[in-house]
Amino acid sequence: MSFWLNAVSALFKRKVSKKKQPKKNAYKNTNKSAITSGRMRITNKIKGSQSKIPQKAGMYRHVDRITGEIEYVGQTNNLRVRQQQHAREGKLDISKHDVHYSVAKNEATKDDLCDTEKAHIKKNKPSGNKTKGGNGKR
Repeated sequence: MSFWLNAVSALFKRKVSKKKQPKKNAYKNTNKSAITSGRMRITNKIKGSQSKIPQKAGMYRHVDRITGEIEYVGQTNNLRVRQQQHAREGKLDISKHDVHYSVAKNEATKDDLCDTEKAHIKKNKPSGNKTKGGNGKR
């Protein structure tokens, strides 16, 4: 059909409008997650030189080793320091829990991290989260 449209427009030297076709990948990047896709890294070492948790912004989860249940989801500007705070406060027991973490993308903002945290809380419904996420403010 496009052959005939081109032939007719050439004959009459006027532009014949075609319906715009949506791009095939137009909606591909609707995932606005602040972390990269894929599995989170897992550790039970949060202190000292054995800890591989970076001092960067990101998302984390506390997962029960026996049941595999996600008990807490959070986001922070410093993953390592935040896990140490949880341990001091008695909210994280390294003998019972693993820490799953993922570093935030370079272009991710604080709002992106909060939105990603909310999505993870909504999806997993962890027992330790008292608010819907986003620092409880958003």
